[in-house]
Amino acid sequence: MLDQLRALAVFARAAELGSFRAAGLALGLSPSVVSHHIQRLEQRYGVALFYRTTRSLRLTAQGQALLEAAKAMLVAAERGLDGLASDAEEPVGSLTIAVPAILALSPWIDHIGMFIRSFPKVSLALDFSDQRVRLIDEGFDLALRLGSLADSSLKAQKLGMVNRHLYASDVYAARWPQPTHPNDLAAWDWLTLQGVVQPGRLFHPAYGDVDLVIVPRARASSATALYHLARAGAGIVLLPDFLGEADVAVGRMRRILPDWQANPLGLYAVWPSNASQGSLTRRFIEFIAAEEGKRLKASSTRAG
Repeated sequence: MLDQLRALAVFARAAELGSFRAAGLALGLSPSVVSHHIQRLEQRYGVALFYRTTRSLRLTAQGQALLEAAKAMLVAAERGLDGLASDAEEPVGSLTIAVPAILALSPWIDHIGMFIRSFPKVSLALDFSDQRVRLIDEGFDLALRLGSLADSSLKAQKLGMVNRHLYASDVYAARWPQPTHPNDLAAWDWLTLQGVVQPGRLFHPAYGDVDLVIVPRARASSATALYHLARAGAGIVLLPDFLGEADVAVGRMRRILPDWQANPLGLYAVWPSNASQGSLTRRFIEFIAAEEGKRLKASSTRAG
């Protein structure tokens, strides 16, 4: 019976993700082991569960019927486990999380560190990258994402905002006359992300929005790399304040046109819609949101 239940769980994940390889990545199994579980179910009950081609995997009528039963079984099991977890003194388990690489230099990494210290029975696999991952296909439990979100079946919760300004090294900025308007920056050496034709627009309380029209001097696929290039004196860059302000404080960089600000970026947690309210995924999100709330409150108190 246990072997059949395990095979049903593997079957349900393969049906959800549409491939044995994706199911294997999500479950920590090789594609051949996933295939073995499916074949044992098919052989035991004498039915085909999938139509297989070299490029696709599609449920048969019998497979669709079994999937509904398998989903009900997994939901019931998850509810039972969530009940145990909610009664436990501390959460137990593991999470695989995709994180924008630039957040490794932000206060958010401190929040994640606090989560690790607070829950020693939870293990995290953190993938820092500037490329957006496909959560379900690549086996992630959740992702942190900066900027606007595309419409999808994923659930999302806003965790905070990231303010952005223009920055350049003190040495580089000293080579130019003091700018008073974004148009004064047209001849500066701009550092931008690959695929971004223009860095956007700036807002001033008195003058409103102004579109930045520039010619990039250098492009990079990594926002972290652009930050280090700017620190090295290569040009001007639009950065999150959590990066630039630390260098401004020690005189290494300057905020250029400090009264002009780019649109803040939202920081979101996104996760598959089938994660239950009491799951470890939700516990992580709620913890990180609470830590950010504490940080903002402390910052406000210091500023006051």
